[in-house]
Amino acid sequence: MLSRIPHLYRVSAFYFWLMGTTALATPYLAIWLSGRGLTEQQIGFVNAAPFAAVLAFNLIVGRVADLLFTWRTTIVAGVTVAALTPLGLLFADRFWIFALCWLLVLLPVHVTIPVTDAASARIARREGRSYADIRVWATIGHMLITAGSGFVIGAFGIAAFLPLLFLISGMRLLTGLALPEMRRAETAGPETGAPPPAGMAQFRRAWFVLPLLAAATINASHLMQNAFGALYWAQAGLSSGQIGLLWATATASEIVLMFSFGKLSRLASARWMLAAAGIVAAIRWAGLALEPGFWVLAGLQVLHMFSFGLSYLATIAFVVNWTDDAVAARAQSIVSVMRQSMAAVVLIGFGALAERAGASAYFAASALSLVAVALVLGSLWLMPPNRLERTPA
Repeated sequence: MLSRIPHLYRVSAFYFWLMGTTALATPYLAIWLSGRGLTEQQIGFVNAAPFAAVLAFNLIVGRVADLLFTWRTTIVAGVTVAALTPLGLLFADRFWIFALCWLLVLLPVHVTIPVTDAASARIARREGRSYADIRVWATIGHMLITAGSGFVIGAFGIAAFLPLLFLISGMRLLTGLALPEMRRAETAGPETGAPPPAGMAQFRRAWFVLPLLAAATINASHLMQNAFGALYWAQAGLSSGQIGLLWATATASEIVLMFSFGKLSRLASARWMLAAAGIVAAIRWAGLALEPGFWVLAGLQVLHMFSFGLSYLATIAFVVNWTDDAVAARAQSIVSVMRQSMAAVVLIGFGALAERAGASAYFAASALSLVAVALVLGSLWLMPPNRLERTPA
């Protein structure tokens, strides 16, 4: 009976729950850990440890996934571990036990996300659809899980955190077990009659690496907003309800972009879309530096659909178009490591700038976005886009 459900539906259902743990933990993990007696410093370590570990394990997992006959094996293994390890939190009574358990809750999922992206993009392409048609359900799931968790915790208190974590982890496992085989093709050409693209050799070519650095830079520019945006808005006198609406506006705009990306990707190459995302990001951050009123802020938040949504999807499309199935997971893992490494470095700098310059530090994020545009233009100069790169993803 499961085989009658189209592959895209099964993968989309998995994506709905994929980021559920993050959706729950971002607003509520610190509160729950504080109630268990952890200090702020310890809570910070618990949050940071999984992301440091992801950098160490991403490339290893990507390589293993590419060696297996089906990418599904790696994905299911990851979500199975992530579904079992929350049980340890029931008995945790020391800081290091909390830290270890939370590491094993997040790490198995996050190291398989690049594998999932690589496999899903290729499944979508083979069925004549866009990867964005699948990826949008992760954003929708994140938004609904965050909102739903808020209602549940509002009604039952922070004690509901752990039952919600069990529910989310269990649903992710069930939808993971329902995934199709996600086998890699024997000969993968992005267009009929086109030769298969090169594999890992692409990462030794400047024109290929420059857009990936640009994508990581654009993504990192968002950390100024993620880390300090709500704080500056609160200091400017906005209510918690207005701040919530501004964040929701950004999420909703991202969903709109993802539903329309399939058509958009037929109009321009991935690198030109990435350059456009960098320009929009520069405008968005410069606008936020001026500390405008609520309605202008809402308009700037709508630009999230381009500054994040377009840059993310264009990067996936670029990698899919120029690498073959044999190295798909490794390629996406390298992109993920580049993104996270850049984010860690930039966030430290933003923290120092924000302390001295306040909201004016957004101008640095704007300049960073323009640097990304320059990197993309350099790539286009070295290697103009061709028919291969216009294939939608």
